[in-house]
Amino acid sequence: MKHSLKSRLIAALAAGILVTSGVAAQEVGPVYVVGDSVNDTGTFAPVTLTGRFTTTPGLLWTEIVAGAFGGSVAPAYFFDGESFFRNPGGTNYAQSGALISVEQGLYDGHSRPVSWQVDRLLEHTGGDLSGSIVLMDGGGPDVVLAAVLTQQGQLTPEQAMEQVATAGRALANEAKRVADAGPESIVLFGVANFGSTPMFGAGQDETSAYLTALSQAFNAAFALEAQEISLNAIMPDVYRFFDTVIADPAAYGLQNVTEPAVHPERANPTPTGNSANSSPFHLVEANAAQTYLFADGLHPSGRGHELLGAFILTQLESQ
Repeated sequence: MKHSLKSRLIAALAAGILVTSGVAAQEVGPVYVVGDSVNDTGTFAPVTLTGRFTTTPGLLWTEIVAGAFGGSVAPAYFFDGESFFRNPGGTNYAQSGALISVEQGLYDGHSRPVSWQVDRLLEHTGGDLSGSIVLMDGGGPDVVLAAVLTQQGQLTPEQAMEQVATAGRALANEAKRVADAGPESIVLFGVANFGSTPMFGAGQDETSAYLTALSQAFNAAFALEAQEISLNAIMPDVYRFFDTVIADPAAYGLQNVTEPAVHPERANPTPTGNSANSSPFHLVEANAAQTYLFADGLHPSGRGHELLGAFILTQLESQ
């Protein structure tokens, strides 16, 4: 009998996030990362307090998974307020606010898209990713942008749905470019339920319902395109994962899944959330990094990333 998602995840946490049987013992090459702020380990650190969109201190899920393989994922680029500069040895190309294909991302128009990140990754590796693991996500900024443009009257709801579906298909095709370079494994997922985030009503109103619909439209198009192009990747259901956690927070050691751990008025905002400007002083409660699911209106807390990292590792282990 297969164990439920919840029981497998709790078992993984009980055993220790970074020591899951089979996973930590594997020898692999470098770990590369592509995506948005959920994956970004500090591209915008020169212009924020930490450049990491979670509670501080704490690891992102990309660091947790890389650490399980004895690796690290420092940013491949830093942004100094005017331009990007290369960080030698950095393997994390993800950037907060990155859209899938559109050049002007949500971080004041500076974020480079996932397509650009894949270009740079393939350029820097000579198009050969043999032996590596690639961690990818995308779509969150595309969903948020579509919602904002609808609110501003620049898109109809129907146009917004098609815009996020187009982005979902584009993410699958960017992953196919990565897969063609021959990595050992690709971990790839779309979006969680943005209708459940504090920024969009935490599942309590019409805005929440609309963001849920946009999230589902992105994921459906992404999954269908991935199937049609025979994409070879591990694709965890992160949408279902977070819904499972939100439905039973106490089972995961959480007390609050509707509000941000970082006080909205204590930490200075950035274009994509104020947790990148936070420290323990900015928390609403001393232990909020471990008892709240969300760091700010959109991003997981340190505990949220621990849970996500453990979940991803169980998916890798089961392959």
